[in-house]
Amino acid sequence: MPTYPESQYAIQIVGKDEFIVNDHKPIDPVGPYQMMLEVEACGICFSDTKLLHQFDSHPRKSEVIAGIDLDALAEIPGYRPGTQPTTPGHEPVARIVEVGEKVTHFKVGDRVLVQADWKHLRTAKSNGAFGYNFDGALEEFVVVDERCVVSPEGEEFLIHVSDGPSAAAVGLIEPWATVEGSYAWAERNHIAEGGALLVVGEGSIDSLTGDHTPASVEYVAASVEALEALEGQTFDDIVVFSAVPEVIEKAALLLGTRAVMCVVLGKRRLPGRCLWTLGVSTMTSSVSAAQRVLTRLRVMRGFLLTVICVRMTSVRSSVLRARWV
Repeated sequence: MPTYPESQYAIQIVGKDEFIVNDHKPIDPVGPYQMMLEVEACGICFSDTKLLHQFDSHPRKSEVIAGIDLDALAEIPGYRPGTQPTTPGHEPVARIVEVGEKVTHFKVGDRVLVQADWKHLRTAKSNGAFGYNFDGALEEFVVVDERCVVSPEGEEFLIHVSDGPSAAAVGLIEPWATVEGSYAWAERNHIAEGGALLVVGEGSIDSLTGDHTPASVEYVAASVEALEALEGQTFDDIVVFSAVPEVIEKAALLLGTRAVMCVVLGKRRLPGRCLWTLGVSTMTSSVSAAQRVLTRLRVMRGFLLTVICVRMTSVRSSVLRARWV
C-alpha cells in the first residue's frame, strides 16, 4: 500500500459562482471496488464554468437514480450530489497507485485518462459524471469506483494509455475527441417531430413546421420576464426572434436534452462586441494555475449561442460559445 500525505491540495466548487482552494482536503480511503488515481495533469474545460455557475442545478450534479445498486453509492467517498462541495476537472491523465481487492479490470501502474460521462449512471435529466456529482481531478489524488467506470455491459470509462505521450498530450485527448465528435454527429436540421417548440418574440415559423409537426407550440414575448415564467420547463426546439443578449441567454436555459435553438436576428445587430470561443481547454498540473484560470473564466457569462443553432447533448453543447462584452 502506498504512503500518502496527510492531506492534499484541491479546488472545490462549493456553491453557485463560488470555489475555494482547499489546502487540507482529506485523501479518501480506497474500498474493495475502488482505485486511487494519482493525477499527473488535468485540463480546465469551459464546461467547468457551467458547473461553477449552476452548481446543484446542473443536470450532472443531481443524484444518481439508476444504473448501479443505490446502496453502493454510500460506499463511494467521492460521490458529491446536490449541494455537497465537489472537485471539478474531467480532462486528466493519472496513474493508478492502489486498487481494492475486488477490482478486476485495472491494476496498479496503469496510466489512464477518464471518459467523464458515465452513461449507465442515470440522473433525473442526464447522467453521472466525473468532476460533477463525483469528485474530479483538480486535486492530487482521487478515488474512483470500478462500478462507475465499468458499465454493466463491460464498457470501460478509464482508458489505458501508454507511457510515451506527455501528460499534456494525453490530457488533450478528451477535448479533442469532443471536437471530432461534433463533426461526426448527425445533426438534426429540422423541427423535432412530435416535440415541444417554444417561439420567443414575433416572427413566422411556417417554413419550419411545414414538413415536421411539433406536438406543442408555445409563444411568449421576447422578454426576460416572460422566459423566467417558464423556469423548470424544457423544449426540444426554441426559435428566438430577438437580438437582445439577455433574452437569448435566458432562452438557452430552457433547452432540453439534444435540443436545438435558432436565433433569428432579422437584419438586427447584436449589441457590443461578441467574443467567440472554440473548445476552450487549458492544461495545468498546478493548483495555483488552475485557480488563476477559473478566476479568469468565472467572470464570463458563458451562455451558449450560435447565430444559426445550438445543439445540446445532455448538457454538452456544440463547441461554439459566445459572450457579450
